[in-house]
Amino acid sequence: MKLKQFLIAVCIGTMFAACSSEETPTQNSGGVPINFTANIQNLVPSVVTRVADGTDGMVTTSFPENSEIRLGEGNPGTTDSYITNSSSSWTYTSSSDKQYLPYDKDSKRIVAFFPAPTSSVSGIVNIQGGNVSVSSDQSSIDNYKSSDLLGAIATVTKDNVESVSLNFKHLCSKVIVNVKNGSGNVSGYTITMKNIYTTAAMPLSGGNFTFMTNYFQNNGSVKLGVSSSTEGQAAIIIPQTIAQDVELFEVTKDDVTYTFTTTESITLKSGYSYTFDLKFENTEIGFGSVTISNDWGTDPDKSTPIEGTLSEKTT
Repeated sequence: MKLKQFLIAVCIGTMFAACSSEETPTQNSGGVPINFTANIQNLVPSVVTRVADGTDGMVTTSFPENSEIRLGEGNPGTTDSYITNSSSSWTYTSSSDKQYLPYDKDSKRIVAFFPAPTSSVSGIVNIQGGNVSVSSDQSSIDNYKSSDLLGAIATVTKDNVESVSLNFKHLCSKVIVNVKNGSGNVSGYTITMKNIYTTAAMPLSGGNFTFMTNYFQNNGSVKLGVSSSTEGQAAIIIPQTIAQDVELFEVTKDDVTYTFTTTESITLKSGYSYTFDLKFENTEIGFGSVTISNDWGTDPDKSTPIEGTLSEKTT
């Protein structure tokens, strides 16, 4: 009889243990799944540098269908995930590759990039190993779009884990160059921006997007392109300070080359657009009035034109 009671007690204890195991979450389950929404930050309401398929105008104002975002806890690594836009709803590209808030943590930082960086591809922006690069030939629309890297940093907590908002902003600078003569804009010129950084380190340990160019040589160049009816040739550039007396632009047509050399330093900041009006007259040329598309802010520290002269290059 005592043996029978003992066996019953053992069975009941085992049942309670099983129930307890099912009801108590474990670290093996990863934590609470994180769900996301994504938008362009209010200060940057549209993505004018996104070119709609089949057009040459910079008109796209929202994330295109099937856009993919890469996100993780820091620089891209093995723990990163992807989310895809479908009918204005964001879902994980792979259901087995989710981000989680661990049960034993109150918060977690998520860093996201769009376009989703992939392995290092020549001519396309990437952030592999914590480095950001822009294309050296942005006369290609695809290279131009890919160079316009957007980023978002969000803090996930137990209160917002069901819908974490990713507010994206432009991380690079945008440069527009208009070539002019006495009668207005002229076309047919090849424009190259020279002596600039095209790669920068981006450490994320401080919780901000910061470009560090001191590890690289500023002897790179970017070929501009993507002309439209509303602006001249354009390029996406790593934020940086360009020194005085630097041969910054080279303008070529019919085997004749002209150059623009800075007469003062120029600082290009993240999320701002800078317009250069280059004139053929042997007189002053300057920045022109900085009129910014509605998604790029006006740099409050650059209201004075940068003066210089455009001269024919001799060999």
